[in-house]
Formats: sequence, structure tokens, C-alpha cells
Amino acid sequence: MVRGRQLTMPDMLTGGPMLGEVAKEYGITIQELRGPNREQPLVEARVAAIKRLYGAGLSVAETGRLVNRDHSTILYHLNGGHRQTYQCPQCGHRGKLKDFQGGRGDG
Repeated sequence: MVRGRQLTMPDMLTGGPMLGEVAKEYGITIQELRGPNREQPLVEARVAAIKRLYGAGLSVAETGRLVNRDHSTILYHLNGGHRQTYQCPQCGHRGKLKDFQGGRGDG
């Protein structure tokens, strides 16, 4: 996580208003949205903000700066976060990822 990074004026102009909208929708502050707390309601709000910012055309790095997270965290959430089960595209079987990788977990 990128802690304590200050937002620049370009960041605030491009994504700041969207952060404010998401914070208002979820009944939290921008500081909570950008903070370290990982309680479920805050994570849900943060993921909503990440998807909205990225969807508006900001890069992964710019989105990370705005929500005070590393780019890898942004990619994790954009790719669906932690999924417990996966579906095989060929047969539709659902199971853990290792079931489709010969149990090695490396693809």
C-alpha cells in the first residue's frame, strides 16, 4: 500500500470528485476511503471507487494514487478480487483453481 502519499492537483481534478461521490454514496469520508481500514463496508466502497475511476479512463497508477493503494491492489480488484471458485470455460465445472491446474497451483 502507498501510505501517506499526497494527492496532486491533477489527481484531484481528474478523480477527486468521483471519490467524493462514492464516499457520499457509502456514507463515509474521503479520508476513510483512502485510509488503511479493511472493514468490509470500506472495502466495498473502495472497490466501487476503483472501478469508477478506472472506468473513467484513469490509469491503474493514477487510480492507485487516488485511493492510496499500490497498483497491484488496483489490478487485484479490477480482476474480481478473491474468488473462491472458478468455472471451467470448456465444461462449466466449478471448483477451486488448483483443480484446473493439476493441483500444482502454477497453471
